[in-house]
Parts: sequence; structure tokens; C-alpha cells
Amino acid sequence: MDIEARVNDVEKRVSKIETTLAVESERYDQIVSRLSNIDGHLSWIFKLLVGGILGALLTFILRGGLVL
Repeated sequence: MDIEARVNDVEKRVSKIETTLAVESERYDQIVSRLSNIDGHLSWIFKLLVGGILGALLTFILRGGLVL
């Protein structure tokens, strides 16, 4: 009878670990998805900054900013 109680206890613990693993796996997938979205936004911000700097530099040159 003692062995049956121990087996039942181990089965409950394994079931709890499996549930926790499933929850953590879903949470991990959501974090990866969010990080991917953030990465996409950062690349667009970088492109806008570079474009703005290049546009300002081109405007400066076209208005005669480099005339010596």
C-alpha cells in the first residue's frame, strides 16, 4: 500500500510538471513573437533615422552649404 501511495504521488507530480511545462512553453512562444515584433519596429525606426539624416544632408548640400 505504501508503494501505491508513492506511485500516485509521483504521478501527480509528473502531471503538475507537464502542465507547468505546457504553460511555460506557450509563454516562451509569446515572448519570442513579441521580440520579433520589436525587432521589426526597431529596423523601421533605424531606416527612418538614416533617411532623415541623408535627407537633411542632401538638403544642406543642395542649398549651397558646401560652397567654399
